[in-house]
Amino acid sequence: MALMAHGNLAICVLLATMLHFANAACPAPISLPVSNVDFFGGSSRRGIAISIGSPVQQFSFAIDGAQNNSWVYRLGDNFRDLDTGESRCNSPAQCTTLRGGLYNPNISSTARIPTDQAIQEDLYFSNAEQDAPEVISVLNGTAVQDGIRVGSTTIEKYMFGMIWQIVWALQWPQNTLGLGSGSTLLSALKSAELIASSSYAYYNGFITDSDDDRDGQIVFGGYDEARSTGANVTHALEPSTEQCPTGMWLDLHDLVLTFPNGTSPSLLQGVTIRACVVPQLSAVMALATDPYWIRFEEYTETQAEGYVETAINWGTTTYDSNDVYDGGLRIDLGSGVVVDITNDMLVSVGKTIAPGGGLYLDDETSAVLIQNDDAFITPLIGRQFFAAAQLFVDYEAGTFTVSPVEDTTDSNLIAVGKDCAAASDVKPPDDSGGNNGNDQQNHEDGTDGDKHVKPKGLTGGEIAGIVVGVIAALAIVAAIAFYFFRRRRRTDTRESSSSFPEAVGASPQGAELQTKPVRQLSMSKTARSWFRSSEPKGDFSPSTREMQGSGF
Repeated sequence: MALMAHGNLAICVLLATMLHFANAACPAPISLPVSNVDFFGGSSRRGIAISIGSPVQQFSFAIDGAQNNSWVYRLGDNFRDLDTGESRCNSPAQCTTLRGGLYNPNISSTARIPTDQAIQEDLYFSNAEQDAPEVISVLNGTAVQDGIRVGSTTIEKYMFGMIWQIVWALQWPQNTLGLGSGSTLLSALKSAELIASSSYAYYNGFITDSDDDRDGQIVFGGYDEARSTGANVTHALEPSTEQCPTGMWLDLHDLVLTFPNGTSPSLLQGVTIRACVVPQLSAVMALATDPYWIRFEEYTETQAEGYVETAINWGTTTYDSNDVYDGGLRIDLGSGVVVDITNDMLVSVGKTIAPGGGLYLDDETSAVLIQNDDAFITPLIGRQFFAAAQLFVDYEAGTFTVSPVEDTTDSNLIAVGKDCAAASDVKPPDDSGGNNGNDQQNHEDGTDGDKHVKPKGLTGGEIAGIVVGVIAALAIVAAIAFYFFRRRRRTDTRESSSSFPEAVGASPQGAELQTKPVRQLSMSKTARSWFRSSEPKGDFSPSTREMQGSGF
């Protein structure tokens, strides 16, 4: 019996040890909501809550799928245009709300500004093409190190950019988390073994005019399986180019208007086009006026009044609220995967930020959240698209996945990494249900179609690792059993329980996580020619109705 007890204990020790190393090798993903974030001054803005400094200052962040560095706007600056000298804000309160909070390094005891000129110059020129010196940097900023809090985790000495002057917004009115292929944030989290891989998943959620709001979600190091319907398209990440700085190309097999009366005309009319996914774009998508928006207005029998020129939903197309499209948009991604953008996601009442920092609604004006301009030679998919889909980007696998979302409050976070058994759960769909080949698609922009990334079997290294692990486990069991067998033979008078040493105490709970300083990485070379060439302006005057307790 004593030997059996020893054997059971050995198995328990083995399992605990294996579980410990498994958890260490594959940490759980970090999940944060995309929701209303309150910050200094009583203002709030929809985004991802991130705190910086000591004492902490809380901010609302958006994401950028191309930039590697993260950026925060600095307190006390009016962000004047380098070309015109014109201020982008009419009041400090308006600027605070617009930016998602303003950072004050002077009150943070942990803030440090590097004196290395190379770091500062790298940050300054990181948005400009290095081989085109006539291209001026899109913003002026200072590299700064400070502690950054992501959920319950603090990264010390994290390097980010502190913006104090801009040329134009580039859809960048808000503090921004850089989640490009060389993301310093993902690198810091992985280096500290807080996430299993350089990967992230994003669901934007949405704000409606009927209070039927949905919080979004950002997941670092994995994705939320409960959020996805199961159907998806997975493509290889391509190199960053001027047309598509994120390298995320999607095939759009159709864009169908879904009218309440059941009619469903196509904007593409049988042509497959390629679109670039740019989560920093503050719209559902962007399309060329000719032919796509001309067709849109022909089918909907509407006529645009202009474009949104204030910060909220900037650049999208405005209509009289009595003469605006009342249907949805169905986007066919191929292989039977369809994303349905409902009218609540596609059309928004007019919104603006008042000089006092509050959000006001204009019931007489509505915006269709699609930018249209003939400058958009490459169609774009923006973050509002992800009100109805989840984006998962795995830089280590070199792939990205788009899947329609499930309307659920459940959550099932899946860690993704080379040491995670669940990593193989992220699989592209079987392409037998749709045409995703390169040769047979008619791509209007003349580029080749993306190839599906097929799930692969275990590699030789993975098989070898499993074999070694099994052998090591058996060796541990044998050694423990032999040890206790020898002890039992040496004494027959002691109770079997007395032969066990005292348990080793667990490590202190609640200890603050500390990470190594993060090496500064340069941003991706991201061409901005496909964005409009001026930042939102306008008088930001209060409109007809104040929106209480809701984000934007």
